[in-house]
Amino acid sequence: MKRIVFPIIVLAIMVTTSCSQQKASQNDGLNLANLDTTATPGESFYQYATGGWQKANPIPDEYARYGS
Repeated sequence: MKRIVFPIIVLAIMVTTSCSQQKASQNDGLNLANLDTTATPGESFYQYATGGWQKANPIPDEYARYGS
């Protein structure tokens, strides 16, 4: 009897606790705001892929580039 009741209790606890967890936020990994849709990907893919980010994050005048 113990061999049947214990797994059922453990399974019931696992099911109830897994249902109450908050859903993790999903991140697609691609932020469309970083794209520059005015650039043609076939001519300048770098500008197309990073142009939006470059416009939103300009390099300050006292620095020549980003980096360390």
